[in-house]
Amino acid sequence: MGITTITGPGTAAAVRAAETARLDGLLRAARDGRPAIVELAGDPGTGKTALLTALTREARAQGLAVLHGRCAEAETGVPFHPLVQALTIWQSAATRPAAVAAATAALVDALTELPPGAEQGAWRSPFLAEVRRLLATGPASAADGTLLVLDDFHWADPGSIRLLETLVRWPLDRGLLVVVAHRPRQAPVPLRAVLQQGGETGAVESIGLGPLTEEQCGALLGLDPDDPELSGLHARGDGNPLYLTALAEAGPRAGDTLDPGTTGALGARLLAETALLACTTRTVMHAAAVLGSVFDIDAVAEVAGTTRDDACRELSGLRRRDLVRATDRPGVLAFRHPLLRGCLYADADPCWRSAAHRRARDRLIRLGLPALDIAPHIERAGSGVRPADGEVLAAAAHACVQAGRAADAAHWLTAAFRLRRRTGGDAGAGGTDLWKQVVRALAAGGDAERIMSLRADILAGPDGRTPEDRARTAAFLAAVLAGTGHDEGAQALLTAELRTAQAASAGSGLMLRVHQQLAKVLAGQVPARTDVEILTHRTGAADPVTLGGALSLAGLCAVLDADMCAAETSLDAAAQALDELDTGRAAGDAEAGYLLVLSWAEALMGWYGPAHGHAERALTAARARGDAHLLPPLLDTLGYVHYQSGRLADALEAVQEGTAVSRAMGRGDHAALSAAVSAAAWA
Repeated sequence: MGITTITGPGTAAAVRAAETARLDGLLRAARDGRPAIVELAGDPGTGKTALLTALTREARAQGLAVLHGRCAEAETGVPFHPLVQALTIWQSAATRPAAVAAATAALVDALTELPPGAEQGAWRSPFLAEVRRLLATGPASAADGTLLVLDDFHWADPGSIRLLETLVRWPLDRGLLVVVAHRPRQAPVPLRAVLQQGGETGAVESIGLGPLTEEQCGALLGLDPDDPELSGLHARGDGNPLYLTALAEAGPRAGDTLDPGTTGALGARLLAETALLACTTRTVMHAAAVLGSVFDIDAVAEVAGTTRDDACRELSGLRRRDLVRATDRPGVLAFRHPLLRGCLYADADPCWRSAAHRRARDRLIRLGLPALDIAPHIERAGSGVRPADGEVLAAAAHACVQAGRAADAAHWLTAAFRLRRRTGGDAGAGGTDLWKQVVRALAAGGDAERIMSLRADILAGPDGRTPEDRARTAAFLAAVLAGTGHDEGAQALLTAELRTAQAASAGSGLMLRVHQQLAKVLAGQVPARTDVEILTHRTGAADPVTLGGALSLAGLCAVLDADMCAAETSLDAAAQALDELDTGRAAGDAEAGYLLVLSWAEALMGWYGPAHGHAERALTAARARGDAHLLPPLLDTLGYVHYQSGRLADALEAVQEGTAVSRAMGRGDHAALSAAVSAAAWA
């Protein structure tokens, strides 16, 4: 995608053309002497400040007097803080006409010398009328109009809100444009009432900043409309410029936890929002972040180690700050965005966080929740994990396999393997069936990288404890890797295991050597005939499957060399060895691979009947187990056999299925072969 940083003032404003045009029109009106009050409302990160920055720049370019004040939570008790700030900066920035300077100085004095009753917020009308008069004769008297920007007005003090109300009810008769930016969810009731009443009477014009469209998102991030990542970024960022830029800067592999100290504007904004939180409030907030983007009050209380009433009270305060929001379920809240939750999670003390995850784990297990809900807490529980936790991780991996989420299944399987090594014992990895299910699911998506990552954990488990088990496990993994087109990884794995296997038994060593040749076939290569023939002379210690495999490979090499006599001899012997294993049960992993080689060689010999039978036997087993790595060559073989036998409809059906599986696995070579058979069948 090529995004590393989003910089430059007004970037977010540039994509909000409609809002910018409305503000520009109001600027021109102010230059013509027509006053206006504008409410600029939007959630955090929607681009209010960026719009204001662009507006003030344009106002200065047009010759307006520009005053800019910003409210802050720490100054909510300081009367008229944003206006005093704006006046002070404006007054000191340049020399003003004597009358304007005198009126401005008097206005600052009036705002900083509290009138009677001000300590209770009882701002009297005569005082506010005088403030209005001084504003009109001071900064608002500029010949080309005046822009007064009041940012973050949801933190405004009561006096500033009363002054705004005065200007709404009694507008100045000159070109003063007042722009009040605020977060509606955090605005106090008096401010909301003033703005609503002003809107109803036409004294206040409202501009709301909603989510960006996908097109605006692309313009903000510099992405083409057809960029494949644009739609996903837009959805994950909820159309919010702040979240969108944070996601783009973090990159496509960013998770849901972002360090607030290193996440650019998002981290800075978040740290400012939470800086004044009390210790108890922060603990409750971190407990909620441990539970996830969506959480319930009872769980937060237990994880935070407090009472439900206390947790409810603190969460209500967080709702007022718009850090969390209500959902449509009673007692259930959610962070306003997952990125916010991720930053807050990263902000928590790591040791406290691990203990909090253990409390969350215990609660969810007690409530009988699904393994996928519990597994993230086990993974992050630190030193407090237990052997039984491995079963939960294995169950989570199994659930992901069933849901078609192979990458997540691999993640939880890896966690289960590693937890078992930490805690000891055999519990916690789900057994051979589970890891094979995960590997097969990864192969179906062509994800050889994750299979390679899993292999060390698998071989370090129970299926790698004895040399014989380890050899069989390595042979299966190598066949899957080769079937996904990664012969180099398959050969490296078999070579690494060969010495140990040979030292254990001649049979195990021979089995791996034959699998080295099978892996070449599955990867789309042709074994060296001399290497295969050497193996056929060493089959004295071979099991029937390995014997049948070696003979099948020898027959394939012979037929490809056009040595039909040798091919016939080897293939007859291979068929005899493998047919003796057909007792009504499904063909095993290695057996199905060798049946594939045998059927393909028979098809090349023109023995379509035996080829069809052996391919169907292997295909039945491969489908039952989900052996996607065997399906494309088996279906291609069947398609070829059907075509040569005149069964064109069956040929098309086989190669169409083979094409779909090949494309899902990223095996373009098999897809091309399927296309060739399909074209011949249609011809």
